[in-house]
Amino acid sequence: MSDREERIGWWISGVAHAALILWALLGGVLFRPQPSQPVRMTEVATMSGAEFEEYAAASRGAGPVAPDATAVAEISEPETEDAPAAAPSETAAPDSEKAAQELAQPDASEAQPDLSDFEPREPVNVATDLPDTPAAPEPVQETAPPAPAESTQPQADAQPSRPAPSEQDESAEPVAPRSVLALDQSTRPQDRPDGLVEAFNARVAEQEAAREAAEQASREAERLATEAAEAAERQAAEQARQEAEAAVSAEREAEARAEEERRAAEQAAREEEQRRAEE
Repeated sequence: MSDREERIGWWISGVAHAALILWALLGGVLFRPQPSQPVRMTEVATMSGAEFEEYAAASRGAGPVAPDATAVAEISEPETEDAPAAAPSETAAPDSEKAAQELAQPDASEAQPDLSDFEPREPVNVATDLPDTPAAPEPVQETAPPAPAESTQPQADAQPSRPAPSEQDESAEPVAPRSVLALDQSTRPQDRPDGLVEAFNARVAEQEAAREAAEQASREAERLATEAAEAAERQAAEQARQEAEAAVSAEREAEARAEEERRAAEQAAREEEQRRAEE
């Protein structure tokens, strides 16, 4: 087992080192970096103000640019009022009594007030076409009927006795309502055929016997299967034991043969040494 693990380790180490060597040899060719864009450089020169004015004049087609052409007009700041504004002059309030105008007095007062609007007016006759109203009928006097004369009721001296029930009422009993479809006499049920109960009992006994036989057969099958499994287990165990004994005996025989061969080799070596010693 250790030799196999050692061989697997050697293979893994060899594959890893081979992959590393291939990466070192071919990695730069297959995975080279992308070239970056080159930086472009241009020369830059400065110009003076006079040269700028010449270029500007040439672009507009006129003379040199005035120095105040690009100047921004200054905005004058608003003047702040230092002196406070003069307060308005106070005006005198007009005198209400003097300014009031006097009302004109009437020339002459009325001797008597005019009350003609409040005097009652005379009635005016108005012609109407309404029909003459009929005279109201005289009310009819209703006379009440004369009251009946008071009747004298005889007072009962004793309480009335309850009438005794008759013999016919005592003997009469309530009769329950009877349906029209009710039968006064029903038909006699048919007799059972001979041997019906015996046949039924026989069928039940047969079914019970069949059920018991099926259960017994299933139990017997289970027992046989269990015995077969146990026999197979015993046979397998016996076979394994025999194989183990055979292996042990073979090993012993091999050891015995090896021992005999070793002894024979030792004997041959001793004889060879003895023969050499004699020579």
